[in-house]
Amino acid sequence: MLLLATSAMCITSCDDDDNNNNETEEATKSYAEQVAGLYTCESNLENAYMSLGYYATQQKNVTLIYADNKLSGEFETHIGTISFSNITVGYDGTTYTLTDNEGSIAVSMPGSAKSGEYVTTLSGSITNGKLVATCKIAMGAMGEWTIYYNNIPSVETAKVIVGTYGDYSLATAAYFTNMYTKESGSAVEITEVSDTTVNVVFESATWGTFSFENVVVKRNGTTYTISAEGTVEMAGMSGAVSTYDATVEGSFSGDEYTIVFSVPAVMGGTKVSVYNGEAPAYAVAGKYGTYSLANAAYFKNMFTDETDKSVVVTATSTDSVSVAFTSATWGTFAIAGAVKAEGDTYTISGNGTCQMSSHGSDAKTYDAELTATINGNATTFVFSVPAVMGGTKVTVYNTTPDVAYLVAGSYTGTVSAYIEAMGLDAGSAEDQTLKIAYAEDGVVSVAVPSFTYNNAMTLPSATITGVAVKANEDGSYALGNSEFSETITVDDAEKTYAGTIIGTIAADGSAEIVYNVNYGNMPMTITFTFKTVSE
Repeated sequence: MLLLATSAMCITSCDDDDNNNNETEEATKSYAEQVAGLYTCESNLENAYMSLGYYATQQKNVTLIYADNKLSGEFETHIGTISFSNITVGYDGTTYTLTDNEGSIAVSMPGSAKSGEYVTTLSGSITNGKLVATCKIAMGAMGEWTIYYNNIPSVETAKVIVGTYGDYSLATAAYFTNMYTKESGSAVEITEVSDTTVNVVFESATWGTFSFENVVVKRNGTTYTISAEGTVEMAGMSGAVSTYDATVEGSFSGDEYTIVFSVPAVMGGTKVSVYNGEAPAYAVAGKYGTYSLANAAYFKNMFTDETDKSVVVTATSTDSVSVAFTSATWGTFAIAGAVKAEGDTYTISGNGTCQMSSHGSDAKTYDAELTATINGNATTFVFSVPAVMGGTKVTVYNTTPDVAYLVAGSYTGTVSAYIEAMGLDAGSAEDQTLKIAYAEDGVVSVAVPSFTYNNAMTLPSATITGVAVKANEDGSYALGNSEFSETITVDDAEKTYAGTIIGTIAADGSAEIVYNVNYGNMPMTITFTFKTVSE
């Protein structure tokens, strides 16, 4: 077409005949359509009152919009957005030219009389897809302000951030902070749509699937940013999947980046930040503890119920933590530790202090150490206090303790005796103490009190060993039915203490234990019934 070779051509109507006018409109339309689009530019501002450095070079977008057979434009600036509604496009066979003398910008300067709307002009060109433009703002008493635009080569925008991201994520909402999720390593996928736009998809087993389309990539120096609205498909507590509005904010600079996904409508506002690399401290952060066993020079495997999750691990960096252990028995520990990961196993080692009281006295502060291994049911926290009781170690476990620990303790109640062979009630005694001690998993020993029957003969106290224990479905525990044969020493003489034992400890701690005893050379069996509640 000959018209394409002509110089600067007006997009507005001309005073030629209808045929020429139609041809001009068609040619003009093609020019406007060809230049319409998004241009990411480096921009700076100049005026008579301040240096260019004051408004340092920034990344700004220029959007040229073709509609209704004309071209309009939005030019981002340091002080607002310039709007042009009727841009004239020319073409000389190589370069498109852009002009408009009737643009405007609304400038807001809080507290200043200089706020208002100002006339702006445009002069620009596009060669080989690259935009160079100058906008001038007549700012009244502040003189003329000039804004320059230089299109950034598109290869340095979208393509720079294309790839996969996301080894782990940290989520924060109204109900929690920095909830750790190990992601796939490629949970976030950024794909190129055009030279300046990308699609962003984040697939997480925990947080659902986020989707963002045609996300504009901006550059400021060596930093690239994205900001967009989209959706997430997320499962609720019931498992039903719902769709929510979501946003993404990202910043990329070299090997460093941040990507934050936000869902305002979920849990008071949920933010999920995605990172590459490892963060073992966040992986182990949480609450631990079901029971503890303590060992010192004076005792072994002293059991304490820690079901209130008494160990709290808090991440202080990606590889360091603070560990707090608060126990009604062992006091309060505060440890600073380092975390290491090896496969699915994490270790913590550190030092700190323990505040511990003794026999009701005021708490004293002691040096303390921690070594911990965290891996599912194999998790243990070992707190050591070298200066207490010849060296005390308290090991906190995170599994259900064996039933032998759960029934161990001192029980106080009433013992009654019955001699079946004689049909004789042999009396009873109140405020008697029976002690159950852990021996090994599933096995306890039972120390029974002495008993004097008919105010005549006394059976001595004894410890019955090898008593089996198991848990019942109703929350109670069953002892025995076990045979036993012990040898005890009374007045320097060995006596046989043999028989059977069976009993139940209810979920509320009350107990009933029956033990049939053949003592020494006695020809008859005495049946003892112990009824009590745990202390």
